[in-house]
Amino acid sequence: MTSFEDIKKYLPQYLSDSDARQLFSSLRDFPNNIDSRFYSNYDLDDNILYQGDCLKDIPAFNLPDIHSKTSQSMAISNTCDMDLSNSNKRPWNTQRILFSQIILLERLVKGLYQKFPEDKVSNYISSLKKQQITNAFYLPKSKDLGEAVVFFDYTNSFDIHFINRDSLKEKRLVSLSNYGFYILLIKLSIHFTRVQEKVQRN
Repeated sequence: MTSFEDIKKYLPQYLSDSDARQLFSSLRDFPNNIDSRFYSNYDLDDNILYQGDCLKDIPAFNLPDIHSKTSQSMAISNTCDMDLSNSNKRPWNTQRILFSQIILLERLVKGLYQKFPEDKVSNYISSLKKQQITNAFYLPKSKDLGEAVVFFDYTNSFDIHFINRDSLKEKRLVSLSNYGFYILLIKLSIHFTRVQEKVQRN
């Protein structure tokens, strides 16, 4: 079995030793512990938008349909790029925040059952819950968010000032814990950057 010391260099270096050990313990039990441990219970800064934060009432567009609707969405951009103080350092470039829509699992399953056989849907949902689907991030149920899925290719972007930081506390549904955030980074890396794409680019 891989020891903590063997994997420690691959964990976020800013974590304290106790937090790193807690993250290692959670990763060791993955994917059989995708539950409330995915979410932070710390008092995070109410005025900072963190990567992986799930917010309510975010406009969503699904082109070619040009009409928007409000949706629960996850902030996909990294925390530093969403920091308003950093936006002032690049006045020549209007920074934008990427959001991916959140779809409640119950609604997704209902839609899939209308198109596909029950066993195929069941296998797909099982893979989703184990984080085995590369373009999707499974969200376990929390106090303010039902069991849900984020699809990385259902993405919209907005000006960095679109989200009012003063009302962020009321808009935020969940923030990820170290464990949930680490899994998100792995999933984003797999979806957007695959080193072994097996394409010769001469």
